Amino acid sequence: MEAIAWGLPVLLFLLICPLMMVGMGLMAWVGVRFLGRSAGQNGHGSHAMCGPMMIMGHGSHGEAGQQQERGETSDLVAELKAQREHLDQLIARAEQQATESVDTAKGGLAGT
Repeated sequence: MEAIAWGLPVLLFLLICPLMMVGMGLMAWVGVRFLGRSAGQNGHGSHAMCGPMMIMGHGSHGEAGQQQERGETSDLVAELKAQREHLDQLIARAEQQATESVDTAKGGLAGT
């Protein structure tokens, strides 16, 4: 009987993490299923439990957080456009060099 008295707390301690994971998964399912919160709502990836996530400091922080996200998004879009333009220039240069080398190779074969 004494072994069971010590075994039960140790077993529960070992199961804390998996039990919490199952509980959080269940609550996320309940949030999506019954509260209608979608995975992509408000920029939260799979955080269907928005309330606890915001309490722990993971959520957005009102209008200031949204303005900061908009600024970061516009900066990101501008940077991606600049990178795309640079890549287009590199591709055009590579295609031009490839056609020049093909023309040079054809000219060298015609002379032999």
